[in-house]
Amino acid sequence: MYLDERHFLYSVYKRFSAYSEEGVVGVKSFHSGKPGPIIGFSACTHGNEPVGLAVLDMVETMHGEGKLLQGGVLCFLTNIRAAEAWFESETEEEKRMSRYIHMNMNRITKPRNPEESYEYNRVMELKGLLSTCDVGIDFHSTSIPIEPMALLPTIEGLALAAAMGVEKVMTQAEQVMGKVLLTSYYGGLEQETSSVLVECGTHSDIATFDHARDMARKAMQYYHVIEKDKELHDRNCMVYEMKTRIFLPDDSYRLVKDFGNFEFIKKRQVLAEGDGDPILAPHDGHAFSAFAGGRPPSITEEAMFMSSVGKRIKG
Repeated sequence: MYLDERHFLYSVYKRFSAYSEEGVVGVKSFHSGKPGPIIGFSACTHGNEPVGLAVLDMVETMHGEGKLLQGGVLCFLTNIRAAEAWFESETEEEKRMSRYIHMNMNRITKPRNPEESYEYNRVMELKGLLSTCDVGIDFHSTSIPIEPMALLPTIEGLALAAAMGVEKVMTQAEQVMGKVLLTSYYGGLEQETSSVLVECGTHSDIATFDHARDMARKAMQYYHVIEKDKELHDRNCMVYEMKTRIFLPDDSYRLVKDFGNFEFIKKRQVLAEGDGDPILAPHDGHAFSAFAGGRPPSITEEAMFMSSVGKRIKG
């Protein structure tokens, strides 16, 4: 990432970390003044993934230019402390470890000592405002190259994902992982919404930020929050069902390679090796969200996921 882009992102971070809504810092509402859907956009759920900051800046600019026609957008700077750690990082390892402070904000469960987890308490602080959104989009990036794609807690968000222009969609995240994703809190934990997590590209690719802005703009058009600049057409998506979480049993293990996103894997293919027995693929399917270098920041996180074999469905 070029220095001027980092400076731009830092200015957005400082601006939004100073905002507050209903006493909750890092949240800003941009409303048209007319009835309509409220879209939630969340940035920096992982501190080392600043891509969503470009979206928050775009929404603020659109609001200032009077482009919001109905409803509005509620913007969340979610993991403020982890994002701060990323901006302060100097080495690649420091950047990698700035993903979170105590707990992955996309694996939220109540810890034994809740007061000791920044991420858990931050989500508890945010959940009331997250529940007021009709739909939410959480913006992410990856360490291994990926084309823009959507991760859906349920199949409900497929039409939105297609309207946003993504070709590949991973469904059934909640069925495999439970309600641990930040997107689960959009609209309230008890509600099924069309909320999605989007992977916009790799962390440091400038095109990733353009992809994020484009997907956010199309989502706002889909819900008629802004004017459509062209007709949104249904498109076919390759849909993959999340099936398996792959964990490393101890620190001696590493994935045998940097598995590409949606790379095909055969049943019993070796995925990881360490001091004990190798870890084998439990079924045919596709790799997703493997960590570059073969290890997550902590073995409490998945080293990668596996999906079903993909199939094409009309969004």
